[in-house]
Amino acid sequence: PCQEGEFNAYLGSKQRIPVRIIYQQVPEEVAAERRRKSRRALGKKGKIPSKLHLALLGWTIFITNVAPEILSTQQVRVVYGVRWQAEIVFKVWKSNAGLAHIGHWRIERLLCQLYARLIVLVVFQWLAAPYRFCDQSELSLSRAFRVFQRYALRIIDAIADGWVSMPLILRNIETDFLSFACMTHRIKHPSTYRSLSIIGL
Repeated sequence: PCQEGEFNAYLGSKQRIPVRIIYQQVPEEVAAERRRKSRRALGKKGKIPSKLHLALLGWTIFITNVAPEILSTQQVRVVYGVRWQAEIVFKVWKSNAGLAHIGHWRIERLLCQLYARLIVLVVFQWLAAPYRFCDQSELSLSRAFRVFQRYALRIIDAIADGWVSMPLILRNIETDFLSFACMTHRIKHPSTYRSLSIIGL
C-alpha cells in the first residue's frame, strides 16, 4: 500500500515561514516512468541523476501554507491538479484559436489580427461559461471551441443581416455544446468538476 501523510516545517533562509509538507508515495510504474524521463533528460546534458533524486521521484510532495482548517490533506492534492485548467485555457487560445501562428505582415495588420482573435476568444468564453459545469458534467473547452468554429460563418452572416437570426444560432450553439462538447464520465480519472465535487469544494 502507498504511504502518505503530512508534517509541519519551516522554509526560508532568512524569513522562516511555517508550511505543511504533504507527501504521497506513487505507484511503482509511475515512479519508474519518472525515473526514465529524468535519466533521459539529464543524460542529454551529460549528467547522471543522484540516488536521492531518483528516490524522491517515487513520491509526490506538496508544500503549502494554507491551514488544515481551510484545505484538508486530500483537498490539497485535488486542488493542486486544478492548475491544469489554466493550461487548458492557454492551449485553446494558442492551438485552437491560432494565437501562436502569426504571419510576417506589417505591424498594423498583425495587431488587427491579434485583437480580432482575442475578441473572438472573449465571445467564446462568454458563450461557454454558463455550460462549463452543468448536469453533473463538465464542458471540454477544446471541443466547445471546435463547435463554436463551425458556427463562425453563420455568426458573421447574422451580424451582417442585422442580428435577426442570431438568437436561433445561439440556441443551436447551446444545443451542440451540451450534445458534443461535454466530457465523458471517467471513473479512474475524473474531471476537475467531479474531483472538486467529491471533496466538497
